[in-house]
This record gives sequence, C-alpha cells and structure tokens, in this order.
Amino acid sequence: MKTASEKAVLKLAAHLLAEYGSELSNNTCNDLEPEVVKMIKEIGKDESQKIADDWNGGECEGGLDCDWITAKAIGNKLRQMAEE
Repeated sequence: MKTASEKAVLKLAAHLLAEYGSELSNNTCNDLEPEVVKMIKEIGKDESQKIADDWNGGECEGGLDCDWITAKAIGNKLRQMAEE
C-alpha cells in the first residue's frame, strides 16, 4: 500500500509528464532518446501498448514510439498507480 506522500509524488509526476507531453507535441521532433527506447523495451511491447491504449482509449497503435505520447501515456499510468 502506498503512503499519502508516495501517492502525492506519483500524482505530481503524472501532472508534470502531462505538461511536458504538451510541450513536446508543439515541436517538430517526435523521436525518442535511446535511453527512453531502452526503458520502453524493458516494459515490454504488450505492456507498452496497453499503457498507450489506456491513455488514448485504444486508439494508439505504436504510440510509445513518439516522445509526447510516451510522456502523456506514462503520466497517465502514474496517475492510475497513485489511485490504487
């Protein structure tokens, strides 16, 4: 069980990632940094796709290949984790 402080940290991280994702969506480069690609691979293709689909209602095939979608989808996942 998460403490109130841990939940608050997750919520804050989720909010910041959502804001960062909005900033990224306004630039022309959607490429992921190699370190981000490595971490997404660690999550696994199926789980990564599920995270993207959860964020965008099932309309996000290959979504975590794009920086701003990754930020928003992972932020959404953190928010969900905070609510557990």
